[in-house]
Parts: sequence; structure tokens; C-alpha cells
Amino acid sequence: MVDGHSSTSSHSHEPSAISHVEDGLHVAGPVRLREHYRRLDLGRRVALRALAAFLITFGILRMITAIIHFELFPHGPFRNLVTASGLHVHHLFWGILLLMVTGFAALATRAEQWHLGIAVVFGVALGLTLDEFALWLRLADVYWSPEGIESVKAAAAAAALLAVYAFGQPFWHAAARDLAHPTFTMGSRRQHRSRHSGR
Repeated sequence: MVDGHSSTSSHSHEPSAISHVEDGLHVAGPVRLREHYRRLDLGRRVALRALAAFLITFGILRMITAIIHFELFPHGPFRNLVTASGLHVHHLFWGILLLMVTGFAALATRAEQWHLGIAVVFGVALGLTLDEFALWLRLADVYWSPEGIESVKAAAAAAALLAVYAFGQPFWHAAARDLAHPTFTMGSRRQHRSRHSGR
């Protein structure tokens, strides 16, 4: 009777233990990626944050300018910024201002948290500036002309450089290895050990 009861109890707890192990496998990937991010030096974390802000800003700008150019929402909130004298203020202008501000702020402080915050603003400024790269290269409004593709090429080159520097070969190798061979988290390992010791 005792042996029978012990066997039943062991089987009744097994699904719970297995579920904990499966949960550990599901969360192991993101947890390990965060660990790899924390291991990066300050320069690479700055580049990673700047890259994320840059890509988001560039994508949003492309969407908004398309809405304005093709008049997708004629009565919507998106309009070209034109002064009373008829001057069209391009978003390139705001990008240059932000680049000057972030450049000075980065030189003025050595605090790690400040640099990580400045990196996000720098990424936004980079997006505002490079989205109109063809305009300031040619000193002409060629955003929607064939020459406007130069802005997209410049943005792609900047994103590639930031990505290569931010991650680097060791990060990619370690991250790929962890995703290909997921490991248990500490919690799931304890559950796995307790299940076997109970037997």
C-alpha cells in the first residue's frame, strides 16, 4: 500500500514539474539575450539604442511623409510645416538641431546613464537628418524624385554600421548558440532537480 501510494504521488506531481521545465525553456531565450546585452560595453549599448531609435524614427517619417505627399488623410493632423512667409521647414532642420544638442551633451558628461539616454535622442536626430540626405546632398527638394533613393541608401548604410558595431561577432555567435540550444533557467533547474530527488 505504501509503495502504491508513493508511486501515485510521484506521477501526480510529474506533470507540474514538466510544465515548470517547459516554462523555463520558453523564457530562456529572452533572458539569455538580455544577459548578452548587459555584457556589452557602454559603446556597444549606446550604438544599439541609437540603432533602435534611428530605425523607428526613419520608418515613422517615411509613413508620415507618404501620408502628406499622397494626401491619404486630407483632413488629418499631418501637414507640412510652412511659415507665414511661405518657408517650408523640413524635418532635416530639427535633426541638425538635435545632433548639435546631443553632441554637446555627450561631450559634457561622462555618466553612463546619461550616455544611454543621449543615444536614443541621437538615433532620433540621425533619422530626421538622413531621411532627407538627398536633399542636403543636392541642395534641392528631391525627396520623391528618383534621386530620393539616395536617402534610403544612406539610412541603410548608417543602420548597418551601427548594427555591426553594436553587436559584433561574439554577440551574434553567443546569441545564435543560445537560441539553437536553449538552456533551463535557474528556477526550472531547481524544479527539475526536486522532481528527480523526490523519486
